[in-house]
Amino acid sequence: MLDGWRAQMLARGLTTETIKKRCQLLERFQRFTGEFPWQWRPADIKEFLGDLRSGDKPISLKTLRSYSNAVAMFCSFLTHSGYGWGEFCERTFGDIPSQICFQWNMHGGSSSQTRATN
Repeated sequence: MLDGWRAQMLARGLTTETIKKRCQLLERFQRFTGEFPWQWRPADIKEFLGDLRSGDKPISLKTLRSYSNAVAMFCSFLTHSGYGWGEFCERTFGDIPSQICFQWNMHGGSSSQTRATN
């Protein structure tokens, strides 16, 4: 899944540094949840970002926005029918990936969600 997302971001002309940081974040989020992407739920991103904002070194609001947008973009990639991940996951695991980032659980509300899915 990450390899496919990397390829998609490369095709869109993103820098290798941006791609690397986004993929590292997704790997970090996956370790935090202990779940696979087709098992992620909205509560997972809320808890992940909440932990990062409440620790000894809370992340900035800019970083919070960046992280939530990256997860939203990855989920948009997974749920887009053109890539076939939904069908694959349902056939293989009996579950399908879903978007877990919404206005009510992302900093910046609708503008962040709009940017993440366009």
